[in-house]
Amino acid sequence: MTSGTRRPAGLACLPLDQTTPRVASNPELIAAGWQRRYLADHKRAEEAQTMYAELGYDVLLENPDPAQFDSDCGDCANSACSAYVVIYTRRTNRG
Repeated sequence: MTSGTRRPAGLACLPLDQTTPRVASNPELIAAGWQRRYLADHKRAEEAQTMYAELGYDVLLENPDPAQFDSDCGDCANSACSAYVVIYTRRTNRG
């Protein structure tokens, strides 16, 4: 890969020429007011869960489904589903 086509760190699920993730959001969660944040490994997801909760958000960690991945992702979708979770947040309705 040349330096002009190298993916930035943490953007492995992005096409080289786009900034849109190749993992679809869960439409039921979006309809229920959740906002998809990003795909993260389990350790980083736990850190994000703590951070978002401290900022006043409800946090939901969802295991991705291979069907949510872009068809170009191929076998990576299966391995990503066991190694990563999708982080969703929404404002807490307290008080």
